[in-house]
Amino acid sequence: FDVFMQCKTWDCAVHNAAYWREHMNEGEFVYAVYTAVIHSELGHGIVLPPLYEVTPHMFTNSEIIQKAYTAKMTHTAGKFEMEFTGTKKNK
Repeated sequence: FDVFMQCKTWDCAVHNAAYWREHMNEGEFVYAVYTAVIHSELGHGIVLPPLYEVTPHMFTNSEIIQKAYTAKMTHTAGKFEMEFTGTKKNK
């Protein structure tokens, strides 16, 4: 996060993002980029995708991810029902 916030130009930010993407944990990198875009002047006007689109595995179980992957690889359309979202309040 601090590295991105110190960037004075967009080019600097892009090059740092490319470097750190390869050298950081995925979750830390996504957090740093999102936080920097929100708080930096360079990020003004940038619309970030929702986190559930960037890291869907954090919001669905592996069974649904596997079904979606299989559907994509076999070029078969699918509708995936997820009944459990990780909370005990589900019935």
